[in-house]
Amino acid sequence: MYLNGKLETNGNWTLTTILLWFYVFGKHVDLGDCSSLFGIDGHSITEERALYDVADGVLIHHRDIKRDLSNTPQAPHPSLQKWVWMNFESPSNAPRIDTIKDLFNLTTNYRRDADIAMHESLVVTDKPKLFQVLKKSLLVCWIVRGWNPGHQRVKYYTELKQHIDISVFVGHFRPLSNEEYITTMVSCKFYLSFESSSHVDYITEKLYKWLLLGAVPVVLGIPRERCENIVPKDTFIHIKDFSSAKELGDYLYFLDQNEEKYKQSPG
Repeated sequence: MYLNGKLETNGNWTLTTILLWFYVFGKHVDLGDCSSLFGIDGHSITEERALYDVADGVLIHHRDIKRDLSNTPQAPHPSLQKWVWMNFESPSNAPRIDTIKDLFNLTTNYRRDADIAMHESLVVTDKPKLFQVLKKSLLVCWIVRGWNPGHQRVKYYTELKQHIDISVFVGHFRPLSNEEYITTMVSCKFYLSFESSSHVDYITEKLYKWLLLGAVPVVLGIPRERCENIVPKDTFIHIKDFSSAKELGDYLYFLDQNEEKYKQSPG
C-alpha cells in the first residue's frame, strides 16, 4: 500500500501530505523538504495538526501514545487517510497497548515484514577505498547502559571476560564523557555488540556504528542470517560461530596477533 495524494477534478494530483502527530519522544527536529533531502517530489511532511483533515497519512509514534488514546487524533478519520503505526523499539521496550489494535492502516518499523520497513544498512561499494586501520590501544570494548545480571548478554560477558581482557564503560562501570566516547570507539579492535533483548530483525546502532568507526562487532542477540540482511557477512563476528566463550576469546586473541587476518575477514 502507498500513501497517495488526492486526484482533483481536472485530473491533476495534489501534494501528498504526511502529518507527524508526535515528535519521537518529544525531540523536535527540522523536518526539512522531501525534494531536497531525498529527491522525492510532490510530498510534504508537517507537524501542523490543523492540516489533519487534508493529510493523506498520519504518523503516530507508539511509545508516545497514552493508553486511553486521549492524545491521538479525536476528529473523524477521513475516508482515504491512512494512519501509520511507527515504532523502532524492541517489543521488550515497547509496552503493549491493546486499544490500538484496529486503529492503524499501515506499520513502519525495523522489521522487514512491516508495510514500510526502515532500518540502517551498510552495502559493499563497487568503488573500493583505501582504509587504514588506526592504532588500537584497547582489545575488546563494551559500552553498556542497562546492567541486568539476568540478561543473556551480561551472563555471556561474565564468562567471556575470564578468557580475554574486556574494557567496559558507562552505567555499571566507568562513565564516559562525550569526548571520551568517540576516542574510545576508534581505539577498540573489537566491540561487544550485545543487544539487551532478542527479537526478529531488531538491530540497533550497536552493530553498524562501530563498523563505521573501525571496530569489529562481536554480535549477540540476533541470528547471523538476520545480521547479514543489514551488513556484509564478513564484517562481524557472531558468538554462535563458536562452541564456547573460551573458543571465541582464543579467536579474538588470534586475530589480535595476526594483523593481516584481522584486516581481511573477521567472521
